[in-house]
Amino acid sequence: MENTSTTEVLKSLESLYLKGEFGKALELLIKSKTQFPTAEFHYNMGTVLAKQGDFAAARYNFELAIKNGTFSSAIKNNLEFTKTQLAITDISNSRESWELWLDRSLSVPYEATFSIVLVLLLGLTLLFRFNKIKSKIVYGLVSALLLAIPLCHMGLHKKFDIAINLKDQEIYEGPSSVYDSIGKLDAGAKIILGQIDKDWVMVEYPLKYAGWVKRETLGNL
Repeated sequence: MENTSTTEVLKSLESLYLKGEFGKALELLIKSKTQFPTAEFHYNMGTVLAKQGDFAAARYNFELAIKNGTFSSAIKNNLEFTKTQLAITDISNSRESWELWLDRSLSVPYEATFSIVLVLLLGLTLLFRFNKIKSKIVYGLVSALLLAIPLCHMGLHKKFDIAINLKDQEIYEGPSSVYDSIGKLDAGAKIILGQIDKDWVMVEYPLKYAGWVKRETLGNL
């Protein structure tokens, strides 16, 4: 049964939302954060922030909702609408197949890959045990290849992080504003991060944003 206080908060949020009092709705959401599952909290945050016109922060929260287990037609449509409003090219809609592959790979937890591979290995072992696969060499090679997939996937997660840039900011040649500016990182852009140097981080992909940016305006996923 749903918690009574949570029900009251939801009713208050709905009332504020219908009245167009999005600032108050946002304050109430943040104040009541502990009463919601993580995914639901970020979905609600994204919805209110989108109504306020803060599409970069809205996208960040929709992406977090998906990462934490909520994926429905509603959140998909809201995320796509938000990306349309941002109207930018980033890692999620790059024309480079390598960048798209990286985005898809890093969006899936490597634990999920391990789980899938374990099921496949179990099936492979049963086939070998009942002589459907007769060669030990074939069994060993296929097993090794399957195990390599989650290990490589885990390596990608260890090497790179994904983030949403929350505000427009300059891109620099090095980890300081004393370096020359080489471009602008658009608010709402989804990027893949690499090396960190104190308050700065290197944008690895997409290549159009490659360079150093301030970490303080990034929302890590």
